[in-house]
Amino acid sequence: MNELLLAWLEPALLTSLYSLLALLSGSVLMSLALPTWSWRKVAQGSVYALTLLLPCYLWHITVSLTDSDWPNLLYSAKLVITQSNLGQMWLLLCAANGVALITLFTPTLPQNTQKIALLSAFFLACLARAASGHAADAGLLSGDVWIHSLHIVAACSWLGIISCYLWTMIKDKQQTHLSTATTHLSEVATLCLLALVLTGFADSLRMYQMADNFWQSDYARLLFAKLSLMVLAVILASINRFFVMPRLLYYKRAFYGITLIESFILLIIVCLATLLGASMPDA
Repeated sequence: MNELLLAWLEPALLTSLYSLLALLSGSVLMSLALPTWSWRKVAQGSVYALTLLLPCYLWHITVSLTDSDWPNLLYSAKLVITQSNLGQMWLLLCAANGVALITLFTPTLPQNTQKIALLSAFFLACLARAASGHAADAGLLSGDVWIHSLHIVAACSWLGIISCYLWTMIKDKQQTHLSTATTHLSEVATLCLLALVLTGFADSLRMYQMADNFWQSDYARLLFAKLSLMVLAVILASINRFFVMPRLLYYKRAFYGITLIESFILLIIVCLATLLGASMPDA
């Protein structure tokens, strides 16, 4: 029972982590098109929630690596932090979270500086996660880790800007920023899709070259499921961009509905990505 709980707890924690990072990046990216939008509230909420999530994540990796009981948990956590790659990447996540907290607690900073600092913290957190998965053996500064981190950045940014777009349009009853926000969403989503395709191909090629049984592995089956959902998300995004956007004033409800479905699909893709990041076919 405990093993089953731990097995499902990791994807749940990582999905929550990626969702919070998505909201952080999405709030900043949406503010680039809508400077008057209250992006700091969303950024603050995601960073505060991330602060609460990090101790839970440390507990999980400590129990997973050491099978420690509660009386020895602090000592085991110290060993994990000082002697394991996962522990060191957890420290890097804490550093990224610290940068974000300091930025949010310093409102006198110019807004552009705050946004740059928050996006830097977001990328640092994605880098830490990339160096905790199947690319970790290559080292933090390796090309494999950086490619995988860009893959995480693109996925989180796509999910984040869609979520913030929907939130913005719900709050904007007069629809005064409809055209500007929708155009910005389309441009950012296109860049994220391009980055996802290129980095995902590089990741998959690396895994294929390392594996002897790639096509028969659970990794391949998860990857095909993720690719199928990606194709579905791209189809929905294409319908929105090429058929609904030119008639946006008349079909804005349809645009919102398709975008909402797209966000749920991206959330499932993120869940699958957490499983892919922790799995690997036999070398």
